[in-house]
Amino acid sequence: MEISTIEELEGVTYEQLSEFLSDNGGFSKCEACGSQDWEITRISGGHILYLYQDVVFLENKTMVYLPVTCGTCMNTRFFNALGIAYSVLAGGQP
Repeated sequence: MEISTIEELEGVTYEQLSEFLSDNGGFSKCEACGSQDWEITRISGGHILYLYQDVVFLENKTMVYLPVTCGTCMNTRFFNALGIAYSVLAGGQP
């Protein structure tokens, strides 16, 4: 299985992302302040915020990141959103 469209990525719910990160250490203690108050960033309408970055030296390749922010100190972790979505949709772990 490969995530090939934005629609497929958007088909992964907040709850699925949260469960995946919780089960795989994504919400472990903040390296900056020690808190475990992590939040997956949402924008208007409750949509999950994804960040896109072109891959240098590879045409038509893009990395998609899922930012997760510490609610105490605003430290931010960036996860491979496509990798998480692939695992969630395949029903497996990383």
